[in-house]
Amino acid sequence: MENQRTFLTKLRINGAYYLIGALLLLAGVPLYQLLVLLPQGYADALASAGKGSFSSYVLWIGHHLSQFLGYRALLVISFAVLLSLPFTLFRIIVAQEILGQEEEGMGEETKEIESTETQTPDGMPEYAWRGKGFAVLAAWSGLLSIILYTLGTLASAVYLAVVSSTFSGHTPNTSTAIPSVAGCSPCRVCSLEQLSPEGD
Repeated sequence: MENQRTFLTKLRINGAYYLIGALLLLAGVPLYQLLVLLPQGYADALASAGKGSFSSYVLWIGHHLSQFLGYRALLVISFAVLLSLPFTLFRIIVAQEILGQEEEGMGEETKEIESTETQTPDGMPEYAWRGKGFAVLAAWSGLLSIILYTLGTLASAVYLAVVSSTFSGHTPNTSTAIPSVAGCSPCRVCSLEQLSPEGD
């Protein structure tokens, strides 16, 4: 009975964390995009990146680094809060299965069968339920997916922040760029010719 109370207490605490993570994902991230990123031109930067012009997206990040890192921090926090969700669901499924077997096993015949069953190291009967392997596989795959997404989001945020800081510092000034002739783009040869004295 005491184990059930601690289990329910842990479920309530974890449920509060999962509600916070879900609210961050479903309300916090879209509101942050709407109120902070979109007025700064984030949609245009994403559209240009989708068309193949990745430099404008990196430039936008360089000019709005704090807003971009805040957006990625919200994503990382919301998924980090949901990290234990797959195994919590697994424990709930196992608990429901065991309770269902206890209700069905009120007869004498079932009690005799349960007494002869061997126990696994985790205290469950050896043949507790047939779907246990699939539930374990689903829990591990869910946990790995959340970990990979969180680490990928964090790594991409750090990479884009570093690249944007170096990229924005070395971008050429377009106001002093040499005008191009029709059908010809400015190159090193043309710029050297225009910079050389007229008497040469």
